[in-house]
Amino acid sequence: MEKQTWQTIDEYNGLYEFSNNGRIRSIRHLVNDVPRGGKELKVSKIKKTGLYCIRLKGLDEKFHFEIVPRLIAKAFVKNEYPNEAKFVAYIDDSLSLEDGLNSAENLAWVSFRAKAIKDGNVPIVAYDSEKDVRKNFFNVADAKEKLNLSSVNDICKCLAGKEEKACGYSWAFSEKNKKKIYVSSKLKDI
Repeated sequence: MEKQTWQTIDEYNGLYEFSNNGRIRSIRHLVNDVPRGGKELKVSKIKKTGLYCIRLKGLDEKFHFEIVPRLIAKAFVKNEYPNEAKFVAYIDDSLSLEDGLNSAENLAWVSFRAKAIKDGNVPIVAYDSEKDVRKNFFNVADAKEKLNLSSVNDICKCLAGKEEKACGYSWAFSEKNKKKIYVSSKLKDI
């Protein structure tokens, strides 16, 4: 993991800071001349989605339920396509919280279609042109299971155009699924 740095975002400026390692802390300040804050906050896991959330008091004095990866991405991950890439996804969701699940380097701004590719049923193809081998998979999870992989991170990087090969194969989307998606700061036709 990178050296930890802290930043604020507009919605919570002066109240909270967010770290590139996925942590959140309150900023020490005075409330009725009494010092408050200055400590790291705990996050909770939503069982149904596996995402981490936190309840923060905003500048409007109201409490807001926030998704932690989205807050970290707002502070540290550049979104080159804000009109299309409105969702935040884990690059490697097999990491634990301690290993950097919510860290900025493990987050990407994605379009709804890109999120569906990682989480849903979008057929993909692995091929090795040197050995003339082509393998079809129902989705990324199917490839992970059939190839006995510990993570889909490298496959997703190939599908997003960030890597040439993963697990000895080049990866592409099935011919039926050619559409535009937005992943991180890269636009890729699929």
